[in-house]
Amino acid sequence: MNILIIGVGGAVGAMIRVGLTYLLPTAVLNIPFKIFIVNVLGCFLAGVCITVLSVKYPNDRLNDFVISGVLGGFTTFSAFAIDIGRLYEKDLFLELGCYIVASLIFSLGAFFIGIKLMRYWLS
Repeated sequence: MNILIIGVGGAVGAMIRVGLTYLLPTAVLNIPFKIFIVNVLGCFLAGVCITVLSVKYPNDRLNDFVISGVLGGFTTFSAFAIDIGRLYEKDLFLELGCYIVASLIFSLGAFFIGIKLMRYWLS
């Protein structure tokens, strides 16, 4: 049942993201503004929701719907921020730093390797 709740929340979050991007300019100073705003807003909302929901509705399905579902569908960057926040709250600063650096290096590396592989395969 939780998977269905998260799935519905994810669909809602994705629709909100797309709807919001229609309202925003594509770029500001050549920076992809839509995605920047979505990521920043998603992280802000993740901080708000994880705090409020953990106090008001601990272990509730609303947590799954909003945090994993809606915010996960809105932006996965918010999930990244939540993981970082959990490490921070546990005072695991070395692990936090390693997680940030490894996530950036491996994710961006995988992205560019995917581009290179597909360009090679399609040529």
